[in-house]
Amino acid sequence: MEKENILFNGIGKIQFRYSERAKYIRIVISQCSEVCVVIPKNQNINEAINFVQSKRNWIQKNKLRIAKKNILKLELSNTELEKFWKDTKQKILQFSNIHQLNFYKLIFKTLKSRWGSCSENNTICINNIIYYLPDHLQDYIILHELTHTKIKNHSIIFWKELEKICPNSKLKRKELRENYAIG
Repeated sequence: MEKENILFNGIGKIQFRYSERAKYIRIVISQCSEVCVVIPKNQNINEAINFVQSKRNWIQKNKLRIAKKNILKLELSNTELEKFWKDTKQKILQFSNIHQLNFYKLIFKTLKSRWGSCSENNTICINNIIYYLPDHLQDYIILHELTHTKIKNHSIIFWKELEKICPNSKLKRKELRENYAIG
């Protein structure tokens, strides 16, 4: 048996699947509130079912939390997208100059799991989906990636540097995580 779906009272359908790589039983809740239990090959489904029963409250709480998020999907015309790219590029250039955080190249993509990234050579990638975010969260993402041109990790030093140029950055990060998801 590779995959099996089981209906749990108060939780709904849960998919159980085996994994060669998993070391522990783990529960994954998708952005659409779908629950999947990953089972290591050396454990059986009954152990996984017992694990789910012990985590029932956690699953219910997190499904509710995730269901409250705004799921964002890209539904823009080419004209709207090009205007967004132009405006965002201007904003990034302005922030880059003000804070002396130089980047090599800027690209826009529709990503599935992250808002942006900064490569080793300081190529900044911005997710097109940020179009739908409020301005202060767009600015947070842009400043976050620009800070990575200077500090390539999420160390305490990184967060202090980001806070200098983006006040209340931790609150903005929390707002982003609690209220928005990429669809």
